[in-house]
Amino acid sequence: MKVASCPGRPTRSRRSVLLASILAISSALLGATLQSKSLEQLVREADLIIQGRVQAVTPGSKGTFTTSVVVSVQAQWKGTKRKTVRLILPRGSEGGITQEVPGLPTFRVGEEVVLFLVRDSGQGYEILGGKQGKFSIKTDPQTGMQVVEDLAGSRSDLAQFRKALSKAK
Repeated sequence: MKVASCPGRPTRSRRSVLLASILAISSALLGATLQSKSLEQLVREADLIIQGRVQAVTPGSKGTFTTSVVVSVQAQWKGTKRKTVRLILPRGSEGGITQEVPGLPTFRVGEEVVLFLVRDSGQGYEILGGKQGKFSIKTDPQTGMQVVEDLAGSRSDLAQFRKALSKAK
């Protein structure tokens, strides 16, 4: 007896092909590694270097699987002066499906950051070196001083970091 398939509903073989494709793409993305960059390389390669506070983190428009991050600029070391920067990250969720890109940083509203950015193919910017291009500014609970934290969790004094940025330009 032959069972009729429902139109618009994936068959078992289509689901298998779709799952295999997703796994293959995910494996390729997970296998890709970012080359480690020194602070001097980040400074040299960046088009824009800012210190700012994350004002908004919102989903992109429907069907885009993107996230918009708006950062108000508090200090700037390189690039055309601006008051805000809007980043479009290729990650998001819709209809129970989530897209993540390994190696990209995450952002929280209110978070203070130093960002190393490069121009994207449009009018905006993207983060240089993935997570390497984002440094979080935190208050050290033991000393009360502001520190900069890199992707590995290493901390350094914010004032020293800012001096290093100024010298490296």
